[in-house]
Amino acid sequence: MGDLICLNVYTYARGVMTSPPGSVSGTTYQGYLEQLAREMDKPILVTQVGLSTSPIEPKAWVPGFGGHRVTDVPAMLRAIWNDIRTARGHEKFCGLTFFEFQDEWWKSGEDPTDCRRHEADDPEEWFGIYAVDADGTLAPKGDIPATVKDLFTSQ
Repeated sequence: MGDLICLNVYTYARGVMTSPPGSVSGTTYQGYLEQLAREMDKPILVTQVGLSTSPIEPKAWVPGFGGHRVTDVPAMLRAIWNDIRTARGHEKFCGLTFFEFQDEWWKSGEDPTDCRRHEADDPEEWFGIYAVDADGTLAPKGDIPATVKDLFTSQ
């Protein structure tokens, strides 16, 4: 056994979506975090949480997996941050990581040319805090990078 529990906790995960409301924010995300805190006897690191800004939400049976507007994501990241910091049992959480640094066009690898196209119907390719331009340079996705910086540097 290790000294730390590491979990990916996405807002659209079935277990999260079906959790009771949290004690402070009333979100099911916070409710899920509170359940984790009650059940775990070790510190918890949320290793991945993020929002796909794919142009479409391709799987109606997985609401929230893709289709988020770049302009909406900063407020959603702040809500996630608030949920973990104010959850009952928040002292059990030792951190979280926003997934991921940049969009990954090549992520699903359906065929050898997948790395050359950013597919609108593949949310896995759109989780980045930064986009990657056609020439390979990083481009901030709206206010998302500034929001992440603010969350990790403000008290």
